[in-house]
Amino acid sequence: MRNTLWTLLIFCLLTGLPPIRKSEKYVDILTDAEKVKIEQLVIEGRLHKDNVQQFFDRFALAPRRDTAIEHALDLSLGASVARHWEGVKNVVEEGPSLLKEHYQKHGFFNGTWRIVNAVVQMPFRSWHEIFAGDKGLGQNPLGTLCGAASLIIVIFLVAERRI
Repeated sequence: MRNTLWTLLIFCLLTGLPPIRKSEKYVDILTDAEKVKIEQLVIEGRLHKDNVQQFFDRFALAPRRDTAIEHALDLSLGASVARHWEGVKNVVEEGPSLLKEHYQKHGFFNGTWRIVNAVVQMPFRSWHEIFAGDKGLGQNPLGTLCGAASLIIVIFLVAERRI
């Protein structure tokens, strides 16, 4: 039982943490055609100040550059899974270099504190998103639910230890 709970906790933590984005690959180097398409979306009213950040978050995690705008507009479960998988791939590909950059920027103690703080606060932020009213489950429902479940799993681990 304990091994299963630990496995579930690791899965929920990895799923609940926000993905690493390669935003410089897509967002910072927009082509002229992409700029025109994005301006057209603003004119049509599909993009506005309330959803532009969410659009660029999805845009940065699109699996293919040539369809990144269409993929960012797609809210289906398949598109969400593809974006999440792209985030997982980014962790594997870019994680070590980003971790090295993180520690060079913040130092050992402050860098470690920031990582631990993000992991510890993630379940509480997930519960806040669930009960936040108009936000609901946020832009990543699976991540929110897994983050909230991680707190419950920790409670089960603590309870099992005392029994």
